Amino acid sequence: MSVLLRVLLISLLIVNSGCNFWIKPYRPDINQGNVLNEDDIKSLKIGMSKEQVLFLMGKPVLATPFETNRWNYIHYLKPGYKDAQIEQLQLYFKGDALERIERNKTGPDPETAK
Repeated sequence: MSVLLRVLLISLLIVNSGCNFWIKPYRPDINQGNVLNEDDIKSLKIGMSKEQVLFLMGKPVLATPFETNRWNYIHYLKPGYKDAQIEQLQLYFKGDALERIERNKTGPDPETAK
């Protein structure tokens, strides 16, 4: 009986070890939208043509036929179990020339979150 009890106890411990609550399963990073490179953003200059901006930054993630003078570049990053980081870059054009640049970041700073 003692051997049977030990075998049962050991098998319960082995089975129960798969139910750990302190070990989280792997959660991959979710990376969506336009990757906004700091050097590319610094290269943007007021007065650049739409063609030059398109060559430098790529196609905007949000461009509507109703508002052709505003391009939205959005980058969404959700690293594993950490908070999401959303970065938005809005470029405003007057005619064919870049008129204004707006940039918004939400979520934790990637440099301080490390």
